[in-house]
Amino acid sequence: MHRRLVAEGKLQRTWHRQACTKALSKQRIETITVLKKQRATLEKIGDVLTVTRERARQLINKLEAKEGSVVFTPNELLLTSAEAAAEVGVSQQTVSILCAKGEIPCRRRGNHSRSDYILDHAGLEALKQYVTGTCCVCGTKFTYDKKRRLAKTCSKKCQNQRITQRRQGDVAPEEDLDSLQGWHRELWLKLQKHTIPPDEHWLRWKEALEKSGISVTQLWYLRRRKILFMQPHPTIQWDEKPLMMYAGSEVELVREVYSAWLAQTNST
Repeated sequence: MHRRLVAEGKLQRTWHRQACTKALSKQRIETITVLKKQRATLEKIGDVLTVTRERARQLINKLEAKEGSVVFTPNELLLTSAEAAAEVGVSQQTVSILCAKGEIPCRRRGNHSRSDYILDHAGLEALKQYVTGTCCVCGTKFTYDKKRRLAKTCSKKCQNQRITQRRQGDVAPEEDLDSLQGWHRELWLKLQKHTIPPDEHWLRWKEALEKSGISVTQLWYLRRRKILFMQPHPTIQWDEKPLMMYAGSEVELVREVYSAWLAQTNST
């Protein structure tokens, strides 16, 4: 009815759909192009454009049909964890573990905390250094199997021998220097020369996390490997167990070593 009245000249159109759509598209083209070049997810693009994931997908398909897929080609090498895993010949789970532990430089693909990781050229080169391991039994260099996440033995025979040695108590502890790599190794060496002062300021888990500047997974890894010294709180308990406290001087060392490692990695 509205279109017929406009066509007959009885009603004047107050806006032009084509001009308005063109103006909106011009503003969105740059945003979509930048985010797609950064390998962002549909959810992140939708959040930036304040639209749903489906609408973001429609806009991307429309722009791709008009300009071609070459408009979304990244200016630098950017790989997802699955693509990086296929590039170096390891499983995607292995790459995700290394990213979560902070062993290789990376960033999140989306806004969600469980979104995929994105690796640039520096991250890919750092990943290639970790795909080759040394067997803890025979000392042979080997490449990690896709089905075995960060294995410590080169074969099934060495794995069975290591299990036997562990049962007999002949294997070195997990915090041994040979089992550490990257900035964890440098941190362990510095902590061996560090002495906790008598007037040490002890930190809770949240305080240590904020002061160190590392992720929750990285702090949990340092605790699990017993790299950091911890002592129970005299009065506070958690889940009927004493709350474990972190030494402030050791947490400061973690921040210094990790910041230096990040700066060195980004510069290369």
